[in-house]
Amino acid sequence: KEKHEINPLALRGIPVVAINGNHDKRSKYLTNPVQVLEHAGLLIHLDKSVALFEVDGKTVAVHGMSYVHEKYAKDVLNEWNPKQIENAINILVLHQSISPYIFNPLEPPTIGIEDLPKGFNLYVEGHVHWREVRELHGSKFLLTGSTTPTSVHKKEAEQPKAYYFYDGNNIETKVIQSQRKIMYEELSFEANIRGRIETLLQTIPLQNPKPMVFIKIKGNVSKDFSIPNFSELEEKYRNKAIISINKDLQMEGLEEQAEMLRSLREQKLSPEEHGLKILRNNLENLNCWLKIDDIFDHLVEGDTDLLFNILLGQQTTLKGVK
Repeated sequence: KEKHEINPLALRGIPVVAINGNHDKRSKYLTNPVQVLEHAGLLIHLDKSVALFEVDGKTVAVHGMSYVHEKYAKDVLNEWNPKQIENAINILVLHQSISPYIFNPLEPPTIGIEDLPKGFNLYVEGHVHWREVRELHGSKFLLTGSTTPTSVHKKEAEQPKAYYFYDGNNIETKVIQSQRKIMYEELSFEANIRGRIETLLQTIPLQNPKPMVFIKIKGNVSKDFSIPNFSELEEKYRNKAIISINKDLQMEGLEEQAEMLRSLREQKLSPEEHGLKILRNNLENLNCWLKIDDIFDHLVEGDTDLLFNILLGQQTTLKGVK
């Protein structure tokens, strides 16, 4: 697209320019909510396009690329190939995972920060929920973060929410004064983890609005241990806080199972072949005189008592006792 056609209604008052994010995305034959707002004359929606404004005698060009699947983001950006408007303040706005700012590790980004085209006065990036300002290509890069707590990241919990003013040269950060407090705790799993969490929740002071408390439990869990039901704690203390308890736990034995599946995939062995390979290795490690080829038929026939008797020294031949 070239210069974006602007609905005159959207120019009343202070114009709002927006791109759609991943939650606004709709399938081909549906209209996303940002487009609806544009049709109503409430904002200017950019998608691989640019909107021009005159502000205090200066031209401001806002270039925007609405969200696309991360898999195609770099190709779409390169195909669009936004060009700066001469003698203007050029701002590039995106809503993608851009390395090193990754929202979802399951959808790795195809765009790195150095891939962004040079020559813009300001780069504005959404998607992730914490905020940062840094230098890029001799200009400013603004990671805006969200204006309200969402799926909280540890880094997001450590900084207050904010909005920004940009004068063509400098970014001024304005912290939102009235906002909900966020608590983020990472705890290692232990037998008394439920008690530790309850002690933590008891210390939360009464506040208005209620704080958001995110607790992440990490560690390994024995196969014989029953994981507590933390939903009872979330319900018990819901009048004090908005509580989310997330479990990032690894059950003992699962890694071995995962390794076995990886081996099956890589070596293209059947489960039976893989089982025989494990048994052969174990017999060799025990310096056992039994050979897998000799006992295979007994395993198939289910003669496990005979094999156990040999391993225990109660029998010395592979011939069954009648």
